[in-house]
Amino acid sequence: MSIFNIIRSGSLSEYYVLAPERYDPRRLQKITQDSVSLEELFSIENPTLSKRNIFDNEKYIVIDTGDSFEGIINNGKKEILGKDVGSSKKTVTYGDVIISRLRPYLRQIGFLDKSFFDGKKNILVSTEYFILKSRDSDINSSWIVPFLLLSEIQELLSRAQEGGHHPRFSKATLSEIKIPMNIVDDRKRLSFEVEKYIDRIQLSYKFLRNLTNNIENIMQI
Repeated sequence: MSIFNIIRSGSLSEYYVLAPERYDPRRLQKITQDSVSLEELFSIENPTLSKRNIFDNEKYIVIDTGDSFEGIINNGKKEILGKDVGSSKKTVTYGDVIISRLRPYLRQIGFLDKSFFDGKKNILVSTEYFILKSRDSDINSSWIVPFLLLSEIQELLSRAQEGGHHPRFSKATLSEIKIPMNIVDDRKRLSFEVEKYIDRIQLSYKFLRNLTNNIENIMQI
């Protein structure tokens, strides 16, 4: 079924953008209860490290968009030297949540859990990620992961993609998402639960990687 929307000229986006996807009614969030915008609870940061500021002989873990899925980030990647890092990256710290602005339907969202910072100092992520940092110093960003994975939010982000070759959603789209107050009020418990389950998953992946390494070593004997 066709989707249409009537927009008056005075309601066009800044710079009079005429792209039809900008005004797709399916990118509007349907919410009737008390809520706050995402940007009131998180800063969406852009701590970019240019290639010239990445030290050639320093070791880095580089997280690409394909390394995150439904809250989990691949923690099995090997360190590489800075000279092998191909382009600018973003820096992250424990407690951050990353979400890819490119192809949101792939659900490339991840929480930077403690396992990444166990003896590893240099974690870099693709510039395609937005980095969510909690404004509340007592609660990390992990609680927002299950909310961002809701089908309604995923639909909103998918419909908000703009651009021809590699469509992306904007920082403004993410920052304006409304979060119901009953979720906000429960964020401390949610944060504890999300981190607990992600820790378990990361531990399971670690054991599985160890088994793979053991089999590989046996085959080389």
